[in-house]
Amino acid sequence: MVNPDDTTSGEIPGGILVDVLGRRWYRQAEFVSYDMFMAPRVPGATLLAVQVALAMGNCSSAIAYLSGVEAADAAIQNAHRYANLLNIPVRQNDGAFLVLVDHEAEVRTKTSLGGSIIFTSADSGVNEIRWGPLRLLDPTAPEPKRMFNIKGKERIELTPAELATFNTSYSQYLKKGSNYLPYPKLYPYYGGMFYALSNEVEIYRNGNRDNPRDRVLYRDFSRIGRNGALTERIVKDIPTGSIGYAAIIPKEDDFLEFECPHFIELGDSR
Repeated sequence: MVNPDDTTSGEIPGGILVDVLGRRWYRQAEFVSYDMFMAPRVPGATLLAVQVALAMGNCSSAIAYLSGVEAADAAIQNAHRYANLLNIPVRQNDGAFLVLVDHEAEVRTKTSLGGSIIFTSADSGVNEIRWGPLRLLDPTAPEPKRMFNIKGKERIELTPAELATFNTSYSQYLKKGSNYLPYPKLYPYYGGMFYALSNEVEIYRNGNRDNPRDRVLYRDFSRIGRNGALTERIVKDIPTGSIGYAAIIPKEDDFLEFECPHFIELGDSR
């Protein structure tokens, strides 16, 4: 079906086709599966051989059986991209797939993967441990590789100018026992969450003052009430004027259900 309102979307193999006239043809579906987006399955004979090898404790043979299997990352990502675009569920309740974790699937709709299997192998991920960025302390650290990234509404981060105003006029309310924060930017987000992170260190893990990742900064969060009220009391005495990061996490309109597949990790995948 042609979507006349869409003149900019790129192709999503299995979901959106752009013809020579620039029209966007959308796949009609009430839900999508990985199969619909041409995700290559682990062949039945290979899957059986892998399962037998694993039952015998022979991981090296299991890895070898998967070495010639085509990865399904891109197709899995495309299925979720299209589901997110149309706000429809993803269902894949059988089959086995190999992922290299080189395409992150952003999940924003109900997903049911029970009954399916996802393998990683010695070729999956990267050959290093990645703990990910740490706000204010190690913000440029590389992101870890993810198969799925379950997402909701985007958080609303305070700008540097807003942080300056907050530190001057409102940070004094972030004290233990307080349940009042009359910051006007919070008022439209009743039921959401407010999170604040200080530049000041509360704890040094193992007394280590050299490694930034061993520093635990003052932080707190609370659900946003009405007209400056906080639903939960602040539990930390955060030093006044020290907030280096703050964000509003809006309340979601509904629960997002994610039924995970059966994961089998092989090799040194990360």
